[in-house]
Amino acid sequence: QCRLSQDSGIPVTMSWYELTAKGPVELQSGSPEDSNTLNVTDIRGDRYFFCQVSDCQRAQIEQSNTVKVTIPQNLCLIYGPGHVRTFLQGSYSYQTDCTHVAAMDTRRGKWFVYVRYQPTWQVATPSLSTVTIYYDHIPLEIQRGWLVNYFGTKVVVREGETKEMFDMTITFDGLYMTVTTPEVTLHWDGLGSLIIGIPPDTSTLGLCGSNRAGEEL
Repeated sequence: QCRLSQDSGIPVTMSWYELTAKGPVELQSGSPEDSNTLNVTDIRGDRYFFCQVSDCQRAQIEQSNTVKVTIPQNLCLIYGPGHVRTFLQGSYSYQTDCTHVAAMDTRRGKWFVYVRYQPTWQVATPSLSTVTIYYDHIPLEIQRGWLVNYFGTKVVVREGETKEMFDMTITFDGLYMTVTTPEVTLHWDGLGSLIIGIPPDTSTLGLCGSNRAGEEL
């Protein structure tokens, strides 16, 4: 919620903003009665918001502190030669050298995550080599070494940099490359470990399980 520290009696406009890689983005604006509360419903991991009160007659601006909102997610971990910890914290291992659906949205088919297993020059046992996400039919592939393939074009994301592609945001902190969409988040270590995060109420299929209690796989 956003509150005025003092009420001058002069009409004001209350606006909510989100801090993004491209700067502040206005989400909603209106009277204090209509816009004093911001409801966050979609899933994008950690998000940062602040509200701003504008008094046009006296050109005064009152701004709140930035608030960090962390939206809970169920996580699936895929790592090494076929090791999986599902969204509901089940675990199993298997051997493969092909491509599998790691997780997919079963309600609307909005997104799919595929993983590919291949041997390396050091280890003959196939391990995770490539992760591909299709979000709203747009593909994005991340490979070993934090390489990114977007429609056949190599994209370089340097440490501390952010790239926006369609509804997908890519960041790299020097250890993990993170792909964020409104409904699913991927964390890739560039070597062979993948974390997939989704809302607790999302229904899925794939290596990561169903995400529904009582229907693990």
